[in-house]
Amino acid sequence: MTTNLARAAFLPLLFAAAPAAAQQSPQPAVQAAPDAQPQWSDADIAQLAQAVAMTKLEGLDPASYDVASLKSMTGAARDAAASKIALKLAHDYYVGAGTSAKNWLFDRGHPDYRGWLAKAVAQHRVGEALEELLPRNPDYAVLRSALSKCTVAARCRTIRINMNRWRRLPRDLGERYVWVNLPAYRVDLIDGRKVAQSHRAIIGKTATESPAFASTITGVTVNPWWNVPQSIARDGLAARVRANPKAEARKGYVGVKTADGGFRIRQKPGPQNSLGRIKIEMPNNYAIYLHDTPARSLFDKDKRAFSHGCIRVQNPQKLAEALLPPIDRPSVAEALASGETRTIDAHPQTRVYIVYLTAEPDPSAKDGVRILDDVYGWDKDER
Repeated sequence: MTTNLARAAFLPLLFAAAPAAAQQSPQPAVQAAPDAQPQWSDADIAQLAQAVAMTKLEGLDPASYDVASLKSMTGAARDAAASKIALKLAHDYYVGAGTSAKNWLFDRGHPDYRGWLAKAVAQHRVGEALEELLPRNPDYAVLRSALSKCTVAARCRTIRINMNRWRRLPRDLGERYVWVNLPAYRVDLIDGRKVAQSHRAIIGKTATESPAFASTITGVTVNPWWNVPQSIARDGLAARVRANPKAEARKGYVGVKTADGGFRIRQKPGPQNSLGRIKIEMPNNYAIYLHDTPARSLFDKDKRAFSHGCIRVQNPQKLAEALLPPIDRPSVAEALASGETRTIDAHPQTRVYIVYLTAEPDPSAKDGVRILDDVYGWDKDER
């Protein structure tokens, strides 16, 4: 294990600073010509071989990297083969191996692996450079420790899958963020690596899965209107509004003609509104939000996959207030009391991560890890 001092000294050679606003993972910084081939010394090859041997501890198969083939090679052929192995391992460490589930939608950008490799080999620190690409989150370390003691094949596979998902996540989650683990049916507010709040959640049904992705919470809307997504409107609601507008109006639904001659449906704020009384704004391309619900009895169930994809949060007022500046927190209760629709900006904004992890730390478990139900079957799809 590299010391923190060495890691801190080497990190600037590997990565450029990520844009603060986006809070993306840092990306390898040095550019290299596409045909540039690092020249590997015997010591560099030895470091690579050691790194490949260690991949088993990360839940990967050392045989996938065929470092043994380098023994019979020399010169440019060996350089090219070693670079190919190192680049594959760098990819698998930094963004995960294999194919993810279709609804795992985290964007890790476009790392410059060749530039990273050129600098790592030039500095003769390939082993350290590869180690740098792994997650540093304590949860990953717990899974890694559990895997080292695991003897049950199915459990070992689940742990390996979830270690790989951690490798697909951004490396810097931030000091304060909202963490939604779909198989746990839970929304947590993390502050300084501690759980400041924990809320029961209702997630998407198996037919309308909640996707896994990252966004930024920009504010809170109290007494929101609901702009019904076309996918839901087409599922019978639009026809009902057209056929019997008065009956649907009693539920708060109104049909609105759009400028292009189309038709969309909105639901007024009120006790029947599907978003409840509070909506947490988090711009994204999937029409997914954290929000309240009028169907609060569903939180009493153990398995809570009932929504069209959005995340319903128990006691959302407490979470919403924590996401706002202290001076604005009373505004939530005031707007709830008045019934007015009001959006309150969040400053500073908070990152939110919706993840799908079927193995997570549990101090009460023998190996420190509990296995959750594979609600959407994503574990079965992992390759």
